[in-house]
Amino acid sequence: MSDSRPRLLLVGAQPEAIQDLVDLVGDRYRIVALEDDPRTTRATDAPGVAERAGDGLAMKLLGAIGEGVALAEMSGEISWSNTFFEALEPEVRARVAGACRETAEHLLRRSPGEAAGSGYDPGVMTCKFEIASAGERRLFDAYITLLERAKDDTGDRQLAVVVT
Repeated sequence: MSDSRPRLLLVGAQPEAIQDLVDLVGDRYRIVALEDDPRTTRATDAPGVAERAGDGLAMKLLGAIGEGVALAEMSGEISWSNTFFEALEPEVRARVAGACRETAEHLLRRSPGEAAGSGYDPGVMTCKFEIASAGERRLFDAYITLLERAKDDTGDRQLAVVVT
């Protein structure tokens, strides 16, 4: 089902201001935050991801979708996130990091070879978590998926995180 709420676009807002607006009007408006003017945002705003994104279009999309998006290490450390994710309360981000660790442990138990990178592919593995904000004022869904490796990729595995 699509979200029929009108979008409220914030350009250049600080993470705290974004979270304040989400808390105040998030039930009536879909808050979309961009770091810069969407006509000029460049991929260089996110080193490491920028090279994989090609031009700035993918980075603009990740910033504008109105969902928290992040890349996490198997240890739960967040290595990149969009503005919406960064605006989440620190407690929520910490709970997401814990959910990433739990997902990684689950994947290791289910398929030790895949998590280690042996090439065994048991299919897409996504774990869903319900994450409460401080004081349980808001409830978020977090979807965490093991990223597929490129054929020549020998680095550590990463997790994709989407928080709605």
